[in-house]
Amino acid sequence: MDNERAKEFRSFLLQCFEDTISGVLGEWVEKALFECMEKNTGLKRDELIVQIDVLNGFLKRILGRSALVLERMVTKQIYRELGLDTPPEDFKVAIEQAKLAYTKS
Repeated sequence: MDNERAKEFRSFLLQCFEDTISGVLGEWVEKALFECMEKNTGLKRDELIVQIDVLNGFLKRILGRSALVLERMVTKQIYRELGLDTPPEDFKVAIEQAKLAYTKS
């Protein structure tokens, strides 16, 4: 994926993630969640969103089993926006497949 397309996907992914979080938990919680993640990981939003393992681990520590539901909602939104079928259950695999589809569009 060329650098420009990678930046576009990162922005797209971040927007879908933010929209889902604020839509489900509220804008205030979305803001607080990102501030906490940035503080604890040392990564900015746009860096964190592509560090799927770090993001996944952090969500599980903070939200417990609810993280799986939230991740599923995020991947469904991403796939819906890209016009794809149902995403795989695995968050990382779903994001990787979305990334491939995005580069082909």
